[in-house]
Amino acid sequence: MTWWLTVAALLVLLAVAAVSLWTAFRSPSFVAGLTALAARVAAKAIVTKARARKPEAEEEFMNAEIRAGRGDEYLRNEFRRRRKAQPGRS
Repeated sequence: MTWWLTVAALLVLLAVAAVSLWTAFRSPSFVAGLTALAARVAAKAIVTKARARKPEAEEEFMNAEIRAGRGDEYLRNEFRRRRKAQPGRS
């Protein structure tokens, strides 16, 4: 196959995909369904992360620091520790 046939086939596939997306997004029920699906997935991820608890020993240490009046310092250090632990950060 020559290069221009490859380009032509790629353009035809791209045009078919564009027309398919255009017709799908014209339908309000499709957009509503897609929005509901995205909202459900996002809510599940947020709720899972929000419900996660620390290990018991770490939670006791945090509570002791807060009771001792060093809560702000503890949270600042915890934030820095978590930022350093993120992949891709130096």
